[in-house]
Amino acid sequence: MGCIISRCKLYRSSKSSHLVIIRWVNYKAIEGTRYKDPSFSSHCTGATKASFIRGGYHFAHPGSTNGAEQANYFLAHGGGWSDDGITLPGMLDIETNPNGNQCYGLSASSGSRNLSTRASARRAGIR
Repeated sequence: MGCIISRCKLYRSSKSSHLVIIRWVNYKAIEGTRYKDPSFSSHCTGATKASFIRGGYHFAHPGSTNGAEQANYFLAHGGGWSDDGITLPGMLDIETNPNGNQCYGLSASSGSRNLSTRASARRAGIR
């Protein structure tokens, strides 16, 4: 059982109303290539102090820059991984565009390429 934290919201990974033990936490690190979540450091510190397995996530903006640029920005701002037993690999949060065109103005093939280049850059950056 775990939860996902953004600057404004806390999401539990289960809809159960029973008392549960949370073992992991993911928190927002960045959006696109221009926004760093100001709560990232405090979320990381709090999760570590609470002995959670933890890691950051990247809220993608597929239409603004290519996937590799966003993956590299994520790696530079909290999206790295450590083989330390407490750091989760970075997570990608891709949703419909909250600010306009549902698919960020991308065709299916362009969106697929964006995700593919993002994944390749991410894999290369954590080796």
